[in-house]
Amino acid sequence: MKELLTKVTHDLGFVCDSLKEAKEKANAVERLALLEIYWRAKSVLQDANSLLKAIESDAAGAVKPKV
Repeated sequence: MKELLTKVTHDLGFVCDSLKEAKEKANAVERLALLEIYWRAKSVLQDANSLLKAIESDAAGAVKPKV
């Protein structure tokens, strides 16, 4: 799971970079649409990074369940 999630975060980072680059080359109308897509992709990237950090913390024993 950790390997797959790491790949997902790298891929989403590439997507965000590409959308940002496309936004810079777009006209005003296209920029508005791309901006929304960019923010959604960025949000998914942040969620994936949070999950990856939680998995890493759990593996390190930093997360202890409440009993």
